[in-house]
Amino acid sequence: MPNRSKVNDPRFRDIWKRSGAVQDCSYGMSTDGPTPPPADTNIYENGECVMVTSTIGSNAIEKWVKRVAKRSGQPVDWHWFGGRALILALGDISRVKSTIVAMMPEHDRLYTDAVRKLSPDMVDVLHPPRPNWFEEYQQGN
Repeated sequence: MPNRSKVNDPRFRDIWKRSGAVQDCSYGMSTDGPTPPPADTNIYENGECVMVTSTIGSNAIEKWVKRVAKRSGQPVDWHWFGGRALILALGDISRVKSTIVAMMPEHDRLYTDAVRKLSPDMVDVLHPPRPNWFEEYQQGN
């Protein structure tokens, strides 16, 4: 079975723990608190990727994704891949995308706060990521 941990690659666990970059290494790794639970297997294996984001801590993205799922009424989860958070969904994908558009200001605040913590000088340079479908849905798909 593939590793569906929210924060992958346990080979780096000791390095990150020693560096102080993670707070809890008992069950994976996280940059902003206890490691979130593994991704839902069905969503992980069958979900459609609706968005890719970065920089936001794992607990913050976990909470945001849970709110997207609750507000959309659809199964939504996420996992790390290549240093990015892949947000996956099942069900009515259009509804999930519309919910993401409505909740993007919250995502952007999380992103900006994370950038500010990493490098305050980059806040005005780095802009929150947008899925390629964003403008279409923002205009009222």
